Amino acid sequence: MVMERLRDFNQPLHICFIDLQKANDSANREALWRVCRAYGLSDKMIKMIKLLYKDLKAEVRIDGDFSSSIQMNTGVKQRCLLSPILFDVYIDFVTRQILEQAGTEGITMNYRLGDLWYSGRGKSDDVKLLALIYADDIAVMCQSTQELEKFIKAFEKGTQDFGLTMNIKKTCF
Repeated sequence: MVMERLRDFNQPLHICFIDLQKANDSANREALWRVCRAYGLSDKMIKMIKLLYKDLKAEVRIDGDFSSSIQMNTGVKQRCLLSPILFDVYIDFVTRQILEQAGTEGITMNYRLGDLWYSGRGKSDDVKLLALIYADDIAVMCQSTQELEKFIKAFEKGTQDFGLTMNIKKTCF
C-alpha cells in the first residue's frame, strides 16, 4: 500500500529489507536488562526475569545422541511466553537508538484523520515513515539511495553494539 501511494504521487521510494541473523539467540542479555530498566521495569521484576535465565544450558542432538551441556549466555529463551515480548522491547530500543544516530527521515506520506490514504477533502497532515518492523525482519524506506545507505551504515554499527548482526544473504535492496 505504501508503494502504491507513493507511485500515485510520483514520489521516489528506495526500500531495504533487513533480516537479523539469529536475532533471538544473539541478543545481549546484559543490554536487555538495561533496556528493560530504561523502559520502566522495576528492579524486582528484572530480577525475577533474570532468574528464568540463570544457568541456562542447551544440548545439541546429532543422530539421536546429545552433546554435553553448553552454557547459554546470550539470546532469549525459546518456547518461553515472555521471550517475544522481551525481544520486541529490545529491538524497539535498538531501533530507536539507530534512528537517532542515522539522522534520516524516511519517506513522507500525507494522511487525513481517520484515513491514512488521503482520499478526500478536509484537514490533512504529513507523517514520516522510516521503518516497519516485525520481530527480526525490518523494511527500511527512504526517498534516496544516499539516505538509505546512511541508515544502513548506522544500522550495522548500532546492531553490533547490541550483539546483533545483519544477515547479508537475506537482506535485499
